[in-house]
Amino acid sequence: MKRAKNYKKILNSMKKASDLRSYLEIACQTNPYKFDQSIELKIAIKRSAKNVTPYKVSVTYPHNFGKNVKILVFAEQDDAKKAIEAGADYAGLDEYINKIANESWFDFDVVIATPAVMPQIARLGRFLGAKGLMPNPKTGTVVSDVETAVKEFKSGRKNYKEDKTGVINTVVAKVSQGPEKAIENIKTLIDSLKEVNPNIAREIKSIHIKTTMGPSMKLSTLDVMNL
Repeated sequence: MKRAKNYKKILNSMKKASDLRSYLEIACQTNPYKFDQSIELKIAIKRSAKNVTPYKVSVTYPHNFGKNVKILVFAEQDDAKKAIEAGADYAGLDEYINKIANESWFDFDVVIATPAVMPQIARLGRFLGAKGLMPNPKTGTVVSDVETAVKEFKSGRKNYKEDKTGVINTVVAKVSQGPEKAIENIKTLIDSLKEVNPNIAREIKSIHIKTTMGPSMKLSTLDVMNL
């Protein structure tokens, strides 16, 4: 009953929201729950025979949020050492290839690799690919400069991809960060999508915003794309 009561409180408040900013202002001021809710954006993509490749995007948000990610770096000795010094949790090659392939070890959130070792970790595709963790140049996880990549992911860089239903599900901020920081993070996400495809606005079916426990609201695609 308490959950229903809190939901009704948020729902009544959200009736006053008419656009992205007003939604965020209300959401950040009205949080009856004892935890810091996430602010989520759901971007639905139009799919057609001419548009079949799912979107993958890598974003370094100006305002970090969420847990400290664990990073595994596949690299030879010198680069592995640099990765550890930059803050990676694990770095190496054969040892971690064997742990994943033979022990189903997945104590990490992000996998980065240097281009030189990609042929050696190719056999991990079925393990890492199933979890969306296989290194990919498009998501900034196949890099020569492992130090910079590790620091970026530790400071808040996140990867998103379009799911099988054609939706990009993203967390863009926490309600405790306030509306201004949330808007800046959303603008950064949109700019990253535009880098992937400058004409992405034509392929967006809808954009919805919601908090973890709150109601969803459809946003004007034009307004969001013009942030």
